[in-house]
Amino acid sequence: MKYKNQFIKIGNTHVKQVNKTEAKKVYDKGGDLYLNACNMMLNNAWTSPMLLNNGSSEKFETMVNEYEYYNCCSERGKYANYFINVNQLFKELLYDPLVTNDDTRDVSIRIVNFLIDNEFIEYKEGNYPFEIQDTIHDEINDLLNISEENQEVIIESKNK
Repeated sequence: MKYKNQFIKIGNTHVKQVNKTEAKKVYDKGGDLYLNACNMMLNNAWTSPMLLNNGSSEKFETMVNEYEYYNCCSERGKYANYFINVNQLFKELLYDPLVTNDDTRDVSIRIVNFLIDNEFIEYKEGNYPFEIQDTIHDEINDLLNISEENQEVIIESKNK
């Protein structure tokens, strides 16, 4: 992958490059993807990455095939690169106003797995970084004011 282990900004969105299998999982869950021809630089004057979301009834493979047919060639690159919004790690917290201690635990697990998958944390079999996961979980709970006494909170949107 051209942008492996890099966080890139497309417009105002921070993204990371993923493979086609991961991109399909995100698409099937309703997440946003960006497609860009593999030889083209991101954020240039001639082309910009295409936003792809599951708002249409089209299958992932159909959407990718159509993008590659119209946008990929021997000069631009013969296949698409896939990018996902890194803020989607917190997607469940943003859409469900009721957040529980279990929700924040799930998010901390996803963050640690993301860090392991992208080689920001070294992982050896049988040596899962629980301390890091617990620290992230505690920080999220502190931010949201979730504690043993206050097991859940309702987050009110600022966009009313």
